[in-house]
Amino acid sequence: MSLFSLRIQILILSILIYIIFPINCQLQGLAKQQTCLLRCVAFCLTKGGNGENELQACEQRCKPYGEPGLCSSDKCWRKCRDLDDINPRPNKPDEKMKPIDNFTFIYDEQYLLSISWNPVPNADIYVVVHWATNSILQYSQIITTSPFLHNFTFSPHNLCQENAVQVVPISGIYGTGPMSEPNVIPPPRPQISPRLKLLSMIYEPKKYVAQNYEANGTITIKFGYEPSAWPLGDEDLEVIPMFHMMLCAEPDLTQAVPVPEFSKGKDQYTIEGQVGSDMMYRKCKFIYSIQEVHSDQCDISEYVHAKTDDFGNVEISCDNVQNSECYKIESHRGPVCGQVDKFTYDVLEKDKISWSNKASNISVNISYVPYSTNPERKPLYYVALYGDALSYESSEELFKRSRITQLLQK
Repeated sequence: MSLFSLRIQILILSILIYIIFPINCQLQGLAKQQTCLLRCVAFCLTKGGNGENELQACEQRCKPYGEPGLCSSDKCWRKCRDLDDINPRPNKPDEKMKPIDNFTFIYDEQYLLSISWNPVPNADIYVVVHWATNSILQYSQIITTSPFLHNFTFSPHNLCQENAVQVVPISGIYGTGPMSEPNVIPPPRPQISPRLKLLSMIYEPKKYVAQNYEANGTITIKFGYEPSAWPLGDEDLEVIPMFHMMLCAEPDLTQAVPVPEFSKGKDQYTIEGQVGSDMMYRKCKFIYSIQEVHSDQCDISEYVHAKTDDFGNVEISCDNVQNSECYKIESHRGPVCGQVDKFTYDVLEKDKISWSNKASNISVNISYVPYSTNPERKPLYYVALYGDALSYESSEELFKRSRITQLLQK
């Protein structure tokens, strides 16, 4: 083997190692000038408060300590030039800062991240360094005075990537603690409500063909779903429903019915699918909910766990499909007679009534409470009928009060 080919193989091996093991990379520590700058900022904040304005003011005031030319010797860098003299340790001169522990993280419903860790004794500030695990060369850092970060988000470019976080505790007097090991945070997974709202079912007189199944017409079913706070927007999400046939009033065993495929609708937060028109004629019943949601950009799917109350149901029939060509007989519900409760009356001006004269006018005030009815079918009006009446003879029929033998007026 020639020396030239050996060099090529070594070069290829080095490239492969870099590509295969990028996640093992981590920041070993802060640069010398960064350490001195942050020590200065930490001490500055202990004197002037820890608000956002104070942090910016301290960073500006401590800017000289972040210059690469601050020191020319290791001894000078260890003291950050004069910081040890300005901020001497009150006791235990050899005491060292400890690393953080118990690092935790959680995403909320808005996909905002909360991270926390146990407080480190003597720490004035914490530096949170984070980067996408596939690109350690591009990292960002955040300074916080608390052992946590709330409502935190990674860059949208890194949303679909694993991100690593390292934390450094820093004291203005005791210096910097060890940088923590990388804590890998997986990307968020899309979440969505399992409930679907049936918006429409529309018939079209075009043949429906799917696999070995066909029908003379097509019914387009449109569902709406609740918006999600997914950072990449609704256009990135694919919503996959469960649309399951329960039974049909008129079964058909001659052909298997395929499961309809749903895709994004023309309107936002909607999905549409098609079924054959024979579902309408056979009065087939279905249950439905969202089964899965998928992020196209992140290539992540999340199964949606629906509870019993999350399922909707529908019977596809001529009565609820728009533009259907079904032959319909118009019918109207008849009046509901006598279905009232707590009926009372009060006769007005009794002394002016000629009780022996059937033609005498009798004025009464009546009141009653209607029985509970379907809220979608509220009565338009009430009609009172009166005339000659007889009581029912048996005690079983007594609850019916009386029966009219001759209707006088209404």
